[in-house]
Amino acid sequence: MPWRFVQMYGRMPLCEFVVAYALSENNRCLRLLGAGPGELHAGGARQLMISAHELEACWELARGASGEAAYRVCADRLADVAQLLHPVVDEVVARHQLLRLAERSGKEKSRAALTCVETGLAARAQHRHIFQHAFDRLSNVFEADSSAWRELPLAAFEESAWLGGFERCYEGGRESGRRVAEGGGETAFVQWGRWARASFHHLDMIRAGLSPDNRARRWCLGRIVDGFDKLRALNAVRAALTSLALDAKDRIRVEALLEAGSDDCHRRALKLYPHAYGQSPRTFRDGIALDAVRLAYESENRWPRSA
Repeated sequence: MPWRFVQMYGRMPLCEFVVAYALSENNRCLRLLGAGPGELHAGGARQLMISAHELEACWELARGASGEAAYRVCADRLADVAQLLHPVVDEVVARHQLLRLAERSGKEKSRAALTCVETGLAARAQHRHIFQHAFDRLSNVFEADSSAWRELPLAAFEESAWLGGFERCYEGGRESGRRVAEGGGETAFVQWGRWARASFHHLDMIRAGLSPDNRARRWCLGRIVDGFDKLRALNAVRAALTSLALDAKDRIRVEALLEAGSDDCHRRALKLYPHAYGQSPRTFRDGIALDAVRLAYESENRWPRSA
């Protein structure tokens, strides 16, 4: 059904929906930063980091319409936010993963070694907060991003360019995941994580209109992204081992368990790959187009166009 028909009945076309969603996320981040007492702990940092990833995914949709230069400026700006926040968030995830590995370990010495590492990370995490000096930097990013969305000339954009963003990210994840399955190594795995995260946020954004197939795909992509986050956290633990006082034998035990945990993350992600990427990119795009029409009719949300 043409978008002109949707607009005639007052429903929000896809491009306006994406812009409104992005502005809403920017508003939420600015409110969170404005309400803080000058210090942001792991929970708030995680909210901001997720929003930064969501906004990156929105710019992937706008990439074909806004132009490569504008996309690159906005994407790089948001990537800096994620880089600033990841150390705080990853440490919390890493401690959680260590406790889980300790619970699953059948050997008392291994459990004791993992608990020792978790205690060391917990002590260090007390100093891993985002303080006031970074608040202005974060606020400036979200204000600039909001302005960039408001300045997009939506009337000049074709809906096909936005649908192309869904297809491009899906195809990128499909190809990267295939390379991982063929033994592509860590570089391909990291690249797959980037594309999978974008596709998950795309489907999550329009979840009210998703077909049963795409609802299932959203769930699979969410579990894949969780696996990438856990893997990054385990790698952070591995990097931190050199700065922790640990017996040589305990260090070997911990490294072996971290390696087993990393293998498990890879295995779970690959197990979900055929369920998340079973359709061809073109078939996926056609399904998203139908989901977008369904969303336009069923969603009554109206977000502000300013932040």
